[in-house]
Amino acid sequence: MFALDKPDVARYDDRQRAIGRRIRVVDGQLAAVCLFGDSSGEQWLREWLTEARDVAGIGPLLLRPSRSPPGERPLRGRIVCNCFDVSEPEINQRLAARLESRGGTLDVLQADLKCGTNCGSCVAELKRLVAGKKVAA
Repeated sequence: MFALDKPDVARYDDRQRAIGRRIRVVDGQLAAVCLFGDSSGEQWLREWLTEARDVAGIGPLLLRPSRSPPGERPLRGRIVCNCFDVSEPEINQRLAARLESRGGTLDVLQADLKCGTNCGSCVAELKRLVAGKKVAA
């Protein structure tokens, strides 16, 4: 289904530690990933796959079993609002900046980032994040 049995799939196998990876790159972007025995890189590989990140030139580094992605670019983090693709670090950053000016509320987040203004499924999580920042401040 994901064509991970094709000859162009990069493979890493460590039979002694019972871990492995299968990574398929098409046109310089991740097309499919399979991790087994060690899923420590799942977060960054998932993010790179969904973002269609350009991975041309770093091929062998994709096979390295690592919790951190190759390179220096930080991960976006967990997406809280799928409708507008807003991550938890983006929300926390906006709340921290707004709390200094006494305006870190759900209304401000909705106005600034649009999160919680479409389907509304993330509103409860947004309220939790706002409440957590107010307690921390």
